[in-house]
Amino acid sequence: MRIEFVNHSSFLADCGEIRLLCDPWLEGTAFDDGWALLSRSVFQPEDWERVTHLWLSHEHPDHFSPAALRAVPEPLRARISGLYQATSDHKVAEFCRRLDFREVRELEPGGWVDLGAGVSALCEPWTSGDSWLALRTPRATLVNLNDCAITTPAEIASIAAKVGRVDLLATQFSISSWDGNSEEVERLQLGAKRMLERLVVHARGLDARWTLPFASFVWFCHEENAYLNRFHNRVEIAATALRERTHSAPVVLYPGDRWELDAAHDPASA
Repeated sequence: MRIEFVNHSSFLADCGEIRLLCDPWLEGTAFDDGWALLSRSVFQPEDWERVTHLWLSHEHPDHFSPAALRAVPEPLRARISGLYQATSDHKVAEFCRRLDFREVRELEPGGWVDLGAGVSALCEPWTSGDSWLALRTPRATLVNLNDCAITTPAEIASIAAKVGRVDLLATQFSISSWDGNSEEVERLQLGAKRMLERLVVHARGLDARWTLPFASFVWFCHEENAYLNRFHNRVEIAATALRERTHSAPVVLYPGDRWELDAAHDPASA
């Protein structure tokens, strides 16, 4: 399994014949011009030719970006299968169907789905409309928790029981919403600390051999939320927490970086 980091919460999991891209937000702002990407994406329209499957975790615009999906060249859409959690309104799935992707599968919880070539996926809903994905190959298992607000050892243990051994975990590492006004410094610091604690809970609970801190590579770009940038966890802090408090080795990637599972990795290079 090879991971190519695209940006923020998006990466391409290359499993040979199956190459799954998750949550592409490639350019522009999100949340009413309140968020912007920290770094420019290098993923180009022609790179969609390498994608066989697209998974979207939830409807938030930093994960489900209509602009990114509309930018997929039409001839390439016919080769890509979309995956989304089963929902009552079917909105995201129907949006993708209108763009004429090859197929759009709404994944029911509780069962692994065969993607072909020995690769299977398990998608389960979480709170606030979010979902997580496990991707299993004959050689490795990846778990993408993105923004899922999984905060206790018991909650992460329930996921571990479903997925078994985890080789690579991908999870959020910093604040992503309002958690206090600009003068509430202690409250904001505590919110950032809680996100690091959550990262540690995830890595420990899944006993992941490697952890990719991601889904936090943004800056708050509106005058009304810019103060939050002072309390954003830097990725090197997340990597240090993983090294010092878990048995999971950190994998830190920059847009365009590629990493083969179990290859030697120096997080400082990103």
